[in-house]
Order: sequence, then C-alpha cells, then structure tokens
Amino acid sequence: PLPGEVDVVPFDDIAAMERVIGDDTAAVVLEPIQGEGGVVPCAPEYLPAVERLCRERGALFIADEVQTGIGRTGTWFAHQSSHVQPDLILFAKGLAGGLPIGAVLAFGEVATAFQPGSHGSTFGGNPVSAAAALAVLRTIEADDLLRNVQQRSADIRDGLSAMPGVAHVRGAGLLLGAVLTTPHAKDFEVKLRENGVLVNAVNDQVIRLAPPLILSESDVQHFLHQWQRAAAAVHA
Repeated sequence: PLPGEVDVVPFDDIAAMERVIGDDTAAVVLEPIQGEGGVVPCAPEYLPAVERLCRERGALFIADEVQTGIGRTGTWFAHQSSHVQPDLILFAKGLAGGLPIGAVLAFGEVATAFQPGSHGSTFGGNPVSAAAALAVLRTIEADDLLRNVQQRSADIRDGLSAMPGVAHVRGAGLLLGAVLTTPHAKDFEVKLRENGVLVNAVNDQVIRLAPPLILSESDVQHFLHQWQRAAAAVHA
C-alpha cells in the first residue's frame, strides 16, 4: 500500500523541519545532497539537527542515498561526513555497477522489523545483481577508489572554478553541480555530448556531473578541454 500522509518541507531549513515533526511523525526521509534538485548540499549542521529532532520526537531518520551512496561523494555514504547515524539507509544505482539493484540497511531495533517472508519480490536478491554488488564493493576497497574520488573531485573543482562563465561548483566527491552565470546549461549539455562527454542539465543554470569512480587524471583533463570547447561554441 502507499504510505500515509506525507509533508514536504524546504530542504536545509531546520526551522521548517522542527515545525513539522510531531509525536505522530513516523519518519523523516531526506537526501544528504539533493540530486535532481540541482546537486544541492545541506549545511554541515543540518543533518545532526534533523537526527536530534527525530530522536527527541520518536521519528525514524531515513537517509535516501540512492544517488549519493557507494562512494559517489568520497565516503561510502554522504551522511557519514556529518557524523550522523540514520535508522535506515536507502541505496541503489552504483551498487551493482549498472545492473539493476536496490538495498536497505537498517540498524538497531529497526533492523528487527522485517522478518523472513514479511516482504517479498520476484526478482529481489537475484544472484547475478547480488554478485555484481559484491564485486563493486570489493573493487572500491581494493583499488582505493574513495581516495580517487576525493582527488579527482578536487581536480574538477579547481579546473571548472577557473573557467569563465562558471559561478561556482557545489556538491561532494564525484557528484558535482557546475553553477553557470547564464542560463545556458542545456546548450552546454548538448555541445558536450556532441564531443563525447555526458553531463546532465538539471535546470537552466546547473550542470550535474557524475562520472565513474575510476575517473583518471587524464580523463579530467580531457573533460576540462571539452568544456572549454563547449563554452566557446555556446558563447560564440
């Protein structure tokens, strides 16, 4: 069945969150970094404040890490940089390297809520995707890809920040949003795609970057060169 009543509050607004969480609130679900919203990170104090409110008022704290999880932001999960402990973590996408999969991590008393047979799915836990997920996790550890994500993130930030027409770069790790000074994000997306670089214009002035965790230094330099070509074409 669909869930009951859901209240939507502005992101990164702890006062709004404080007003809406009551004794009858079942759970708070949020992304540590909004993906479709334009790669919008929250303030450092936001997640700890939400966690505190949930603990005080008896609500579950659920982190939606579908876009941010499995090393994407330079840590296994984005919420870890805020030193909080969600009751549940939702993740998918990067977990199986492109094969379809989704997973939930539950902690403490919440972990006992599901028993065998209480929730089933025809293809849930299928062996091929599960094997791929294990391979991805092992590779991230063995190849030290979390460190690579952090290093390549810094390279991209430094390179783009020096580009004309880029107001700033936000996000974490290899989930970044290049905020433009003009509403030409879609034009950039098209020009970059024509030059073999895939990005996503999430709105008129923000381009989302989510390259693979194995991105190399030479890949970054190639991307920055293609960005310069795209900028020249867009602003010609």
